Parts: sequence; structure tokens; C-alpha cells
Amino acid sequence: MKKILFVMLLMLTGTAFAAPVDLTYDDGIYHIVLSGDKMKKQVEFVSSSNLITNKEAHNNADALLTINAGFFENKKKKTASYIVNDYQTVEDPIFNENLMLNPVTRKHMRAILNRTEFRVLDCDSKLKYEIAPHNAKLDFLCSVKTSAQAGPQLLPQMKLEEEFFIVKDSEGNVIRESASVLHKTARTLIGIKSLEKGAQEIHIFIVTNEHPMDIYEARDLCAKYGLDSAMAMDGGSSTSLDYKKIHVVSTQESGDTGRALKSFMIILFGLYPNFTWSKVTFPFNPSVVVPSTYVSTSSSSSKNSNILSVAATIDCNILETCAIWLIGCVNCLLYCIKLCILPTVILPLIAKYPPAIATP
Repeated sequence: MKKILFVMLLMLTGTAFAAPVDLTYDDGIYHIVLSGDKMKKQVEFVSSSNLITNKEAHNNADALLTINAGFFENKKKKTASYIVNDYQTVEDPIFNENLMLNPVTRKHMRAILNRTEFRVLDCDSKLKYEIAPHNAKLDFLCSVKTSAQAGPQLLPQMKLEEEFFIVKDSEGNVIRESASVLHKTARTLIGIKSLEKGAQEIHIFIVTNEHPMDIYEARDLCAKYGLDSAMAMDGGSSTSLDYKKIHVVSTQESGDTGRALKSFMIILFGLYPNFTWSKVTFPFNPSVVVPSTYVSTSSSSSKNSNILSVAATIDCNILETCAIWLIGCVNCLLYCIKLCILPTVILPLIAKYPPAIATP
């Protein structure tokens, strides 16, 4: 009986903490599907004060899955996208002086600052995904738990001009292009698919240089899978994916570690979905958030990166919750076993051993 209970507990715990990640590869394109309500607690957008590779961010955070996220400026190591983590804005393009003082971008600053972002919303303690412009109003009782801005929006409607990814002259000819939207290149795409009973899935496409796409082909790819909304993250040489032992960069060349990046989307392991965060200020980075419990110092690269590591230690509250959950499962199983015992077996035992208050 003890062995049976032990096996059943292992099956229950394995199911409870399994991460519903489905990854397939076909013709130079990685397709990742993230499903389940528990996944919404595991999605985080993070940033580093120094530029680091996707693999470094993945290892330092002990993540299950990591992809590249927002735009940034390589020289000054400043963000060009809003990043929100733990309900706080940790990267703000307003503090990027090169972006703000550039005579071309300054004319279109309103459009740049309102580019599309992927959000995880907390709506009265219920989490949901959303793709919307940065300045889009939130529903009542909703707040942004974590988000990353990039663009352009692909579905339900392309917004290249509105988000300053192309500029046309009076005759309708394109005279300026950003993020190589009109050229075939590697891309990181993310979208949301609505399911029955309000459920949602995240679909991620890592398009490598083996199958490069322009932005219209990227839109068609998302539409092919029936996504309700979709957007592009930073692409080209920034395109990166790390999942378990899989390491992918845009070129797919042997030994290529990938481009150093600013922000990332990480999927935490199911055991560590909730942590307490504290704000730490780094030079030239006005609001970087790192976990109060641990900052990785396992290697020289992590010492220099200041990237957060959120899955390295276990909170005591999590251990306590797991213990209570296991005890509850054991009690439930014992109750079911007793309930299923036939009366012909248990009644003779009751008759043989009557209660102490019974009279002969």
C-alpha cells in the first residue's frame, strides 16, 4: 500500500510541476507553444544593465526557456523599448538620450513610444495575455504584471506606418525602413491564440536565416496558425532561443554564441513562479529590478551582467505550500481508499473491535 501511495504521489507531483512547453522544428523555423494557466505565472520579461547573450541570460536565470525581447541601442547599451517586471517599469526608452535627441526619431517619438507590446495582465488576481500598444488603456481592475515592447504588430492588423517602421512620401513610396521589416531576415515572433472557456496559448516562432522572412511573410505565418493577435520582437542578428539543451541563434553556425542583448523573455520552472522583488539602481540604468533572494555569481560573465537569477533558491513559503499540498493529497487518497472498501470487509472489523463506550 505504501508503494502504491508513493507512486501515485510521484505522478501527481510530476503532473503539477510539469511545464507545458511544446517545441517543434520544420524548415528553419522553431515553433513553441506555451499552454495552461500555470504558465502565466512563469512568464517574465527581464533586462540586464550590461549587454549579454541570450544563453548567458538563460543560464543566469536558470530558466526553462529564454528568447530575445525588446529593441536596444548597441553603443550606449540603452533600451529602445519599455520593459515591465513585477508591476514596475524597469526599462524606459525616455532615458535613452540618443533616441530622444536624434532629429529623425524625435519627430516620430510619439509613435515609437507607443509601439506594440506583449503583456501579462493581472486582473483582480487572474492572469491573462494581451498584445496592445503601450498606451492602450487597461481594463478595469487590471494592471501590467510583466511586459516587453517591440513591434510591429502583425495581427489582427499590421501597423507599420503608425509605429514608425516605414515612412512613405506623398506618392506612397517607402523612403525609410526600420528593423528590416521589408527585407528577408531572421525573426522572433510571438502571438496569442484564444481557446475554449477563455483559455489562451502563447505561440512563439523563431525564424532562422535558413528560412528568412519579411514582415508580411511573418504575418502570414502567424495567421496560418489561427492566432488572434501577434507581434514581432527584435529580429535579425538578435533572434535567439535557449530551451533546455537547445541553443539557437539566427545564423545557426557552429560556435556562434549570438548577439549581446538587452532584454529577454524567460519561462521559469514551475517550482519557482513567484518571488519577492526589490529595486536596485545600477549606473546608467535608472530602474533595474533584481530578486531580493539571490543574484547569480556563478561565473565571471554573470558577475558582470547583473542579470537576475530567480530560480536559484527556494522560498520557504513555497516549501511550506508544497508540504501542505502533499499532506492533503495523502489524506485525500486515504479517504478514497476507505470509501471504496466493501461493507462486507469493514463491518466484521467494527463488530470485532467495538468502540470503548459500547456496552456488552
